[in-house]
Amino acid sequence: MEIIETKDNKIIRYENGVAQVFDVDELKAQKKDIQKRLEADKSPSDEELLAWAKVNYPFVDHSLEITELERVNKILEEIK
Repeated sequence: MEIIETKDNKIIRYENGVAQVFDVDELKAQKKDIQKRLEADKSPSDEELLAWAKVNYPFVDHSLEITELERVNKILEEIK
């Protein structure tokens, strides 16, 4: 990789037959924005994820299935 600095505050990066031109001032401005974004973007806590899941994935009522399983289980016990 070869890096060439120009007089107008640009960098030319040459690697594997590909040249890229970067504006140093623009890169510095982007770096500040990227750092702010990374510092502000924290992962949610387990409590926050659980609260989100309760809202977005509501609880399913399994009472009918449980009632049916208990009924079948009772019949099987009576057969023995």
